[in-house]
Amino acid sequence: MANIKCELVDGYGRNENTATSELKFPNHTWNAVQLNDKWYLCDATWSSGAFNLGNYAFEFDYNDGYFLATPELFAKDHLPNDSSWLLLNNSIPISDFFNSPIIYDNAYKYSIFPMEPALMRLEVEKSKELYFIVKDLKGIDVNTIYIQINSGKNTQLIKPKIEQLKNDTLKIKYSFAKAGLYDFHININNHPFCTYVISVKKKI
Repeated sequence: MANIKCELVDGYGRNENTATSELKFPNHTWNAVQLNDKWYLCDATWSSGAFNLGNYAFEFDYNDGYFLATPELFAKDHLPNDSSWLLLNNSIPISDFFNSPIIYDNAYKYSIFPMEPALMRLEVEKSKELYFIVKDLKGIDVNTIYIQINSGKNTQLIKPKIEQLKNDTLKIKYSFAKAGLYDFHININNHPFCTYVISVKKKI
């Protein structure tokens, strides 16, 4: 109706509710739109909110970060059946997509997302420093970034070491003092934008 060229894109959508190692069938559809002879990606479904599995109701929570999102971010949780709709120079193997860190809607809200490590499940030796590279497209205040570490019923909120690198990237550093299995969330303004699962060993 607006005379904008628009395509439906079918593929896999991956979030905290569908973070399995694989999905048998594509489970999501989004859009590609052409403006001034350039294609952009949009997700009108996820931008409107999310379905609450606790009360089986849709909760509206508008997030305009899903409108004309950078393809590099979009590929973190959207994998099209036709790889040309990634709008990237390279395709992404489906195994890499399903084993990548979980990202949340705050990644779109603040235009910040993980680059390294590429895998969600990591194994590290106790006291050895881990680092995480994140892309920061808006130049956010690094003082708003914390890490939240969950192990069983215990939760810690920690201010990590953060180094500002070139090309809109940040390096977040942390080392674990104790062995164990941890959910490792990188937060901005008290909400996660990505999650890793880290197994810490005494020796590897």
